[in-house]
Amino acid sequence: KTICEATPEIEMQESINQCQMLMKMQAEVYWSREALNKSVAYDLSIEDFHKLPREGAKNIGKALGICKAAYEAPALLDFLAAVGQDLHDKPAAHIEITLMHDVHTQEER
Repeated sequence: KTICEATPEIEMQESINQCQMLMKMQAEVYWSREALNKSVAYDLSIEDFHKLPREGAKNIGKALGICKAAYEAPALLDFLAAVGQDLHDKPAAHIEITLMHDVHTQEER
């Protein structure tokens, strides 16, 4: 067992620490933009992406300034929705992108 899994208390604190670190990383993106007198053009929540993945991909394309023909292309939107779903479903398979791992089962703990 790793140290972060040694006891339920240590595991809980490790989860809290990681969550806070991720929230700080996200906040730093906003702070960096504000320091340059700029804003974040579009922020897509995971929940919204899962509800309407094609719409989320389209809105990101618009915010990035991608041409309308691309951000409205059905095949591209389908592809981006499928990639997003795959990253969600198999985070450990794409750990270099997601920086996430699968949820550990009780047996793995």
